[in-house]
Amino acid sequence: MSITKSNQQLIRELHEEVKALRAENRALRKLVKDLEEKLNTNSYNSSKSPSQDPNRSRKGKKKPSEKKQGAQKGRKGHDLDQQLLIYIKNFRVSFVLFVVNKVAERLPF
Repeated sequence: MSITKSNQQLIRELHEEVKALRAENRALRKLVKDLEEKLNTNSYNSSKSPSQDPNRSRKGKKKPSEKKQGAQKGRKGHDLDQQLLIYIKNFRVSFVLFVVNKVAERLPF
């Protein structure tokens, strides 16, 4: 069995094609590896913020409450006691009258 020139040429072409395919295969494997590494990055092993983590658990929307806004019935308030308010008003009036009397004592007429 002898190898003819056309067969030798075909063998050379196939060898060249195999070399080219191997080089392309290496490049594609490197690309896949780089993309897998990029896909595996998250906020723990990169500078990504936690909000950009893939498949992170997200809180659901809050369900609306059946209660009205503001203070609920039965809640004890923190307002000032009415007796205390009356005392403060009386104290102010007394103080003002005291000051007016002192000023009036010093007037020359």
